[in-house]
Amino acid sequence: MVLVLGILAVIVAIVLWLAKAAVEFVWSFGGIGLIVLIIGLVLLSRGRRNAL
Repeated sequence: MVLVLGILAVIVAIVLWLAKAAVEFVWSFGGIGLIVLIIGLVLLSRGRRNAL
C-alpha cells in the first residue's frame, strides 16, 4: 500500500512539473500554443480511454 501511494505521489509530481512546463511553454507562444495544448490534451485523453 505504501509503495502504491509512493508511486502515485511520484506520478502526481511528474504531472504537476509537466503542467508547469506546459504553462510556461504556452505563455511563450501565446494563443497558438494554448490551442495546440488543448488539442494535444484531448488526443491524449482519447488515447488513454482507448487503451483502457
